[in-house]
Amino acid sequence: MKTKEKKESSFLNRLFTGVSLVYLLLGILLIVLPDLQMEYVCYGISVVLVIIGIILIVKYFLEESYKNLNQYGFSIGVFLVIIGVCTLVKNQEMAKSFQLYIGVCILLTAIIKLQNAMDLKALKDRTWGVICVVSLVIVVCAVLIIMNPFSDRNYEIALTYFSLLFDGIISLFSYHYLAFRIRQKEKKSRVRKETKEFAEKQELEFSDAPSMDESTEPEDLQQTTDNAGSTGDEWELEEKEQEDDSEQGDIHV
Repeated sequence: MKTKEKKESSFLNRLFTGVSLVYLLLGILLIVLPDLQMEYVCYGISVVLVIIGIILIVKYFLEESYKNLNQYGFSIGVFLVIIGVCTLVKNQEMAKSFQLYIGVCILLTAIIKLQNAMDLKALKDRTWGVICVVSLVIVVCAVLIIMNPFSDRNYEIALTYFSLLFDGIISLFSYHYLAFRIRQKEKKSRVRKETKEFAEKQELEFSDAPSMDESTEPEDLQQTTDNAGSTGDEWELEEKEQEDDSEQGDIHV
């Protein structure tokens, strides 16, 4: 993975992790403190949005991200600051429609989890079906929160808070598990590539090695063979002469 791609992946990892933690903590807070005033919650959310936006803008210039193309830290930071300021100004109106805003946010992250499930399916991971079903359940809950078909407001509030908590937990798991499976696949692909390159290199070196045939036989080895052959012929000739002398001696006797 290239350096630019690693930076983008790291940024998305921190972004989704932060959003999931906000969902999780906010869900726990609202369940533990059901009588908490929505105005205070909306104030807190607005301030957090403004702070995150300023951090992204400052980070964009400190890291000189403007020198690289396709860097959206500045635009995302400006967007968050504007949204945070608008919600601070219209805090009471936002508090009245708090469930609606939360429902839209849950719907967006649920759709992202559906994308994670499809990516896991492409990786042939068996957990994709579970994440897909859970994401569809969260989508249905988000639609119910937005449409608000309940006659009793307590049902809507309970569904909103528990959906927020559940969505934060599933988001943390699905995104980090997908990132883990992608890293695992990249590692296997890199190992296979290195093994293949090593095998091809070994095969090339073996094919370039000189063969030991008669045409390329070393002179010393050829000379040794010739000397051995001549020595054998002399030994056979000497043995034959001794046999002739013995036969002549028998005749004289």
